[in-house]
Amino acid sequence: MNKFKKAMATPPTSEPRAPVTEEAIGERAYELYLQRGRQDGQAIEDWLAAEAQLRNIKGKGTAN
Repeated sequence: MNKFKKAMATPPTSEPRAPVTEEAIGERAYELYLQRGRQDGQAIEDWLAAEAQLRNIKGKGTAN
């Protein structure tokens, strides 16, 4: 049982990920804008939400 716990404690190895780019954030922000029905006035909120989502996605698989 100790061997199982020890093996699970090691995070899986993965290839290095590319950094989140402004282009990727902009594309995701535009997707969010479209999902809201193209309602103007929330560009900053869309940008910040897109950035947070992408950084969260890019951060998965790394050690906490």
